[in-house]
Amino acid sequence: MFHKPQDLLKRTPADGINRPEFLKQLVQEFRKTNSADSKHQVLANLANFAYDPVNYQHIRTQKVIDLFIEQLTSDDNQLIAFAAAGLCNLVNDPANKDYVIGNGGIQNIEKNLSKADDNITLSCITTLMYLYAPEIKTGN
Repeated sequence: MFHKPQDLLKRTPADGINRPEFLKQLVQEFRKTNSADSKHQVLANLANFAYDPVNYQHIRTQKVIDLFIEQLTSDDNQLIAFAAAGLCNLVNDPANKDYVIGNGGIQNIEKNLSKADDNITLSCITTLMYLYAPEIKTGN
C-alpha cells in the first residue's frame, strides 16, 4: 500500500520514531550486528520499506540502496534474496534506477542470475527488466 508523507505523520505516535530515523537505525543495526538472523530480519524490513515510494528519498539518504547492492555479493543466499527483492521494489523510480546503474548494481545483479534459489533469480530478472527497458509501465 502506498502512502503520502502526511499519512505517515498521522500514523506516527507523538513519542514515536520518524521514518528517516527508523531507517537510519535499521542500517546501523545491520552494520553493527554479527548475528546472521538479525541481519536477515533487518534486510527483510528494509526491502519491505523499499516497496513504498514515500520512502525513496529516505532510502537514498540512508544509503539503503548501497547496502542492497553490497549484499548481492554476500555468501548468504538469504541476504542476497532480500537485497535483490529490495532493489526490485525500488528501481521503478528514475532516481533509484540511475543510482543502481551508476553504482555497480547491474554487475552485481547479473552475477546472481545463475543462483539455484528461484526467488533470487526472479527478483534479479525483474530488476534487470526495469533497468534495461524504460518502456515498462510500473503504474506510477
